[in-house]
Amino acid sequence: MTGRKVIERQRAWVNHAACRDSDPTLFFPDALRGGTKKAERICVHCPVIAECNTYATEGQEEGIWAGKRRYPSHKKSLR
Repeated sequence: MTGRKVIERQRAWVNHAACRDSDPTLFFPDALRGGTKKAERICVHCPVIAECNTYATEGQEEGIWAGKRRYPSHKKSLR
């Protein structure tokens, strides 16, 4: 199996995510726009929230993942 196929299989859960048809900017708010409530409401009933949380935690992703605001690890150390 090629590396690309492995990645596609690992990310297959994305096809079932409640956010798949949503505006991506909702999940990557900047300091000027703020608000995360709409993204969090989308995540609440997502059937793949556990997979999303694992992906975000393992990849140290920034943004709204699994209904939680994530910050890059270098920003965490500044708080």
